[in-house]
Amino acid sequence: MSSMLGRVRATGCVLRRGFSSTKADYDVVIVGGGCGGIGAASQLLMKDRGLKIAIVEPSNEHYYQPGWTLAGANLLPMKSTVDEMSNVMPKKVTWVKQRCETFAPEENKVVTDGGELTYRTLLVSPGIRLNFDHVKGLEESLGKNGVCSNYSYNTVSFTRQFAESTKKGTFIFTS
Repeated sequence: MSSMLGRVRATGCVLRRGFSSTKADYDVVIVGGGCGGIGAASQLLMKDRGLKIAIVEPSNEHYYQPGWTLAGANLLPMKSTVDEMSNVMPKKVTWVKQRCETFAPEENKVVTDGGELTYRTLLVSPGIRLNFDHVKGLEESLGKNGVCSNYSYNTVSFTRQFAESTKKGTFIFTS
């Protein structure tokens, strides 16, 4: 296995190298098939094509979230930010189309809703789960009075509508 695994750094990802002496199902298990997980798998395979990598991701669609700000500003068609997961999954990766349920790092194991996977190295990049309802009044305000969010495929259109209807002023984007 490539020594590169000890040096992987990706924003939003956690890398855990296992030291189990038992035979693992995979050299690397990646939890999350978003840009972080797929990008990390691609980078690892560029360095070592012989790595046996699995990506645990239940979704059929892949959303290119970095493009949503551009789509909200009407600089990129929204449809170009979504694709079938099978089209973006690296060819040499095993796509485990299941949901991650539990981590068992002492056993170098990930438990999914369909079974277990053992690994030598674990990379966790699950993305975010939105909770608009945790900010009082936010969910019912989205799309009204200039309240927008680019964090959801379903709410980017509010940003675009607001941008198109605004004749003058300043837009402020925060993260």
